[in-house]
Amino acid sequence: MELFRFKKDIPFMSWGKITTAISLITFILAVFFLIFKGLNFSVEFTGGTYRGQQGYAIGYSQTSQSGRLVFRATGSGNSKGHYGASVGVGVKLC
Repeated sequence: MELFRFKKDIPFMSWGKITTAISLITFILAVFFLIFKGLNFSVEFTGGTYRGQQGYAIGYSQTSQSGRLVFRATGSGNSKGHYGASVGVGVKLC
């Protein structure tokens, strides 16, 4: 299974200044919400390419009402048709 069927080189480095600015803004927002909202939940998306193959991942995490437990679930796949999933629970000791 291919997610993207085109064979074209994309000049990511030519977008370096724009993507750096977007990353900086995203980081500043993340720090702001971490300080003022705390850790409640998150949804993560990521993707990439390596030697002509594409991959993706999605994750979800949430803390319990007491703030002592963290629940996490992730799923991933690639353009070769390989898939994976994981779930986890973390415990805050202090």
